[in-house]
Amino acid sequence: EHQRWAVSEYIRMLTFTGSDQIKESEITRTESEAVAPMTAREDTTQADEIDDATIQDGIGTVTGSVANFTTGDTPAGIEITLFGFDQMMQVYTATTVVEDDGYYSFAEVIMPPGRVFMVTADYQGITYGSDIATVQGTEKTLDIPISVYETTTEPNGLVADRLHLFYELVDESTLRVVELFVISNRGTETLIAEEDGESVLEFNLPEGAVSLEIQDGEIGDGRYIKTENGFADTVSIRPGMGSYQAMFTYMLPYDRRASLSHTLELPADAVVILSPAYLKIKGEGITDEGVRDVQGADYQMFTSRDLQPGDKIALTISGNISSAGSGILAGSTSNLIVGLG
Repeated sequence: EHQRWAVSEYIRMLTFTGSDQIKESEITRTESEAVAPMTAREDTTQADEIDDATIQDGIGTVTGSVANFTTGDTPAGIEITLFGFDQMMQVYTATTVVEDDGYYSFAEVIMPPGRVFMVTADYQGITYGSDIATVQGTEKTLDIPISVYETTTEPNGLVADRLHLFYELVDESTLRVVELFVISNRGTETLIAEEDGESVLEFNLPEGAVSLEIQDGEIGDGRYIKTENGFADTVSIRPGMGSYQAMFTYMLPYDRRASLSHTLELPADAVVILSPAYLKIKGEGITDEGVRDVQGADYQMFTSRDLQPGDKIALTISGNISSAGSGILAGSTSNLIVGLG
């Protein structure tokens, strides 16, 4: 089980992050493969690290504009950090500030072909990330624009693009539920908590729910906090499509039948319900999409669309564990997490 979680986390590390989640990575290699990365430091020009090989690779400039997409103003004076990656390993960093004209510039940056760069901007206590840019051939100038936003404590711009609900029997008396939210912030402001460490987005759990597992952490880890009806996330949610995702699982008591009711806190474009075929699901406002074959096992799918805050998804679930077969859900929630990641 712990290895499955480790695989999931490792897969998610194989990408470039555009936030304060950027961390130094340590890679153990054999002596013949050993590569000494450049020493990362602030405001460096790398001038004392330039040798014949790096001169052949070339030295270039990274520039870009910084725009406040909420107000349209030029956020002069904020700090910009440049990161360089070789094969997803951070090898370079430097900092500067935005000029009065809304542009930043990094000069004398060693830019071998294939090196990937990105920048982050710290604005009002939040770190924003740019897209990545890759050095192509003899190209020695990269333009990397970046956007920042004002903040709000009102979740008016949040919409659940998709809510996935998964159900399976663990044993004769236990029903496992997995919820996966894909949420967009369609506003022009970053959603933050009213006070540091307070709730940004809450998730309510049904009565009797136990054994809560959250994909990205746990209650009390500094990010997630316990609430009266479930738990809450304290992380800020930036504007963008699919800019926030949450996945968690919990157990419910089961005695050959269960009645569940999910009350939506956000508008939802689509709700998708999936369960092994041995479970029978009934409910109002859901459409039976039939049985689908998933990795050799039969799963039934239901959907519902265009739901508003306060709408309920009321389901009746019945079935017998004796008819259960193995499948993508059976045995380990982290199997599902790895697959959906």
